[in-house]
Amino acid sequence: WVKIYLQDMVQIKNVLLLYMNEKLLIILFTSLFLCSCEIVAPLAAISVPTYLNYVRKARGAEAEIYIDTIYKQAGIYFTEEGLVPTTLDEMRALNLLSLEPKAELSWTFDLSQLEAPDAEQESSAGLGGKITAESTEEMGGGPGETVEFDAATGTYCGYGHQECSQ
Repeated sequence: WVKIYLQDMVQIKNVLLLYMNEKLLIILFTSLFLCSCEIVAPLAAISVPTYLNYVRKARGAEAEIYIDTIYKQAGIYFTEEGLVPTTLDEMRALNLLSLEPKAELSWTFDLSQLEAPDAEQESSAGLGGKITAESTEEMGGGPGETVEFDAATGTYCGYGHQECSQ
């Protein structure tokens, strides 16, 4: 009878230790979670805006690549036709436009501000003016974001770039 009693006491002790260990584990994990929140929250406050800024720059760079292609091909169009193209369709009609299909799903391009080169310029491909791209619903950043290329300075502004001066 004493042996059975001692075995029961050992089992009760083990159950209590297990129960205490569970409580200790709960307390330990809770304190670790709270401590990690104190560490993770400030890091997230810094890293999330930085990440979103990188994403904006990448999407703006995508438009930049498309605009650069359009600008170069518009220069070829001007050299061959003696006119500044005002739409992508004008260049496409002469097979002078090669954009991937995603480009026109994600962005609309405005060539209406492109200008013929000055008479003083020797290179007929040096078009002036601006090309603007505006994002559509299909672009991951949403519609209405604009990227503008200024041919005179060779710079970009807008979405993912510095703000455009009006």
